[in-house]
Amino acid sequence: MVRKKGFTLIEIMIVISIIGLLSIILIPKVSAIRVQSKNKNVSANVLLVRTYLENRSGKDGISYQVATNAGKTTEQALVTILSSVGTDMTSNFSGSNALINPFNGNSSIIYSKGSIANKVLSSVSGVMAYYCTDTLPSSNNDVNNNTIFPKGSDLSGNVIVVIYSTGYVLYGIDDSGQIVNVYIIKFPPTPDSAQSGVTPGNGGDSGGGNGGSSNGSTVGDLFAANCLNAFGDSSDQINLGNGSTLMNITGSVDLQGKQITFAQNTTVNGDLLILGSGDQNSIRTGNGGGNTLTVTGKTNIQAYNIDFNSNLNTNNTVYILANNNVTFDNSSISANFNNGTVQIQSGTDINFYSDVNSINSRISSVAQNNINFNNVGRICKLDNNSSLYAQAGKDMTFDYSANMYGPITMISGNNLSFNNNSASVNISGATYLKALNNINILRNVTLGSTYMETNTFSYGHSNINTSDLSTNITNYSHDTYGGTLSPAPVKVLPKQPQDPAVAPANDIPSAVTKQIKSVKGGVSYNSAYDTTTYKDLAFRIIRGSDTSSLKQALMPNGESINSNNYKFLIIDGDCTLDWQIGSNNFSNFIIYCTGTINLNYIDLGFNNSAIIAKNLNLKPSSSFNMTQLDSNQFNQNVKSEIDALCDKYLQ
Repeated sequence: MVRKKGFTLIEIMIVISIIGLLSIILIPKVSAIRVQSKNKNVSANVLLVRTYLENRSGKDGISYQVATNAGKTTEQALVTILSSVGTDMTSNFSGSNALINPFNGNSSIIYSKGSIANKVLSSVSGVMAYYCTDTLPSSNNDVNNNTIFPKGSDLSGNVIVVIYSTGYVLYGIDDSGQIVNVYIIKFPPTPDSAQSGVTPGNGGDSGGGNGGSSNGSTVGDLFAANCLNAFGDSSDQINLGNGSTLMNITGSVDLQGKQITFAQNTTVNGDLLILGSGDQNSIRTGNGGGNTLTVTGKTNIQAYNIDFNSNLNTNNTVYILANNNVTFDNSSISANFNNGTVQIQSGTDINFYSDVNSINSRISSVAQNNINFNNVGRICKLDNNSSLYAQAGKDMTFDYSANMYGPITMISGNNLSFNNNSASVNISGATYLKALNNINILRNVTLGSTYMETNTFSYGHSNINTSDLSTNITNYSHDTYGGTLSPAPVKVLPKQPQDPAVAPANDIPSAVTKQIKSVKGGVSYNSAYDTTTYKDLAFRIIRGSDTSSLKQALMPNGESINSNNYKFLIIDGDCTLDWQIGSNNFSNFIIYCTGTINLNYIDLGFNNSAIIAKNLNLKPSSSFNMTQLDSNQFNQNVKSEIDALCDKYLQ
């Protein structure tokens, strides 16, 4: 019988020794690898939150501006944003998208701790969010070296978000409790109105001396700057036009009121500034009949609601700011932007229902909620020298046709959709598409060099052709009918938009509210022009209700007025022009009206003239024409005489 041979005691001891030695060597390394893996998970969580914050940065920047414009303090505005961020993150980072703390397995998003100055901490969380009323740090070192920022081994694995008035600080905490992966994310530029004491679209009457503006301008300065002015308050409704009539202004226009309506074809050969005044004010161009507003100078429109119901032709810089909605509201019109920077910002939605055409223009549209290109029959055109940057805090839909030769960027805080329709989309410029949740392209499109970043990319049975396609996409989805991506996508690290299709670098200039003054008590009204007291002016002050004196003041026949001198007329109260006076074409008039100028169904023209009124109600039978003051004739001496008269008669 053969005896089975086993391991000897010495052999067993040798094996045990080898295993023990390997354990001594490998266990620490395995532990270190596990810690390293967890730290990488922290970095991945930080990157996900970074993408989320970048997508909503425009929304929060506008939200802060709107809140402070409404009179809230910095802290009150930041509390509101913190609540919105926390609620939104809890919704977005849930279920399979949850941000798991790799060190404690927790996915809670804690955002009710308030100010970072209080530094209330949580060791059972995945994300902690705070606000801070200090200045946004300028460098990573400022974050690492400031003891106000939470850190420590009991917080390992957490992602920290701190909200400031101008952006966010974002970082993670590693296994040793140190701050890692620091990002400082700035809000896109928003109107700096709060710092200037001006409330765009909600303006109070903060006028300065001499019936001028709160920025120190005198009446003489305002006459020199603009030939047509109306400085209404929160109850004034400015109406320009009578359907198919024409208004031609050679010079700049400055309008302010509760409601401002252009119901005619209007050409401004100069700058156009329009400011809404009072709660829920509105600006509206056009009457739905295909009118056109043309501006050759700078355009700056700020109000609660802005509704373009006419063609818009611009040939310079354009600023459009609405606390609520901006709407291009008529499928038979077009917005034509030429030769300038175009900045459109909305506290709620931006809606395009009209054609959008751009030549040599850099367009940016930033909405706190949604951006909708929402009319299948319309088209968006960009030439080679144009670009488009569009950022929505929530959803963006593009149901337009497109012929775009310049670069475009579209960023959505939720979903970005090219919905299923027959519209043709041809974009040959560089294309950057980014959405926090989904990008849906449900029709055939042709794109240039393209980058896409999202959680889920759905392309139905569409054919998507690009010159090249790089992506940072988690999931792809298409239906059983197929759908093609040509060429195949190449996975890359997250990218940022490239110039020129980027957020604007400069803020929208603040519009300054102005206030009309009243005539002082005890003033004697003139029966004729004073032609002797002032060297460069003939002066008269009348009651607006005195129709006879008004006619005589506009047609001063028989009065010895130097033809080279201006006629400066102060009208006390409302006045109405509803009668024919000769040709109704007047020259060398400077008019200051403390009330409303009503023009009823007669034509009127002013040459080398300027008007300031509290309100305008201009309804000519066919036309209203003005040309600005001659800069050589309207010199410093004339301005000084006008300011002296305003000091004497106005309060």
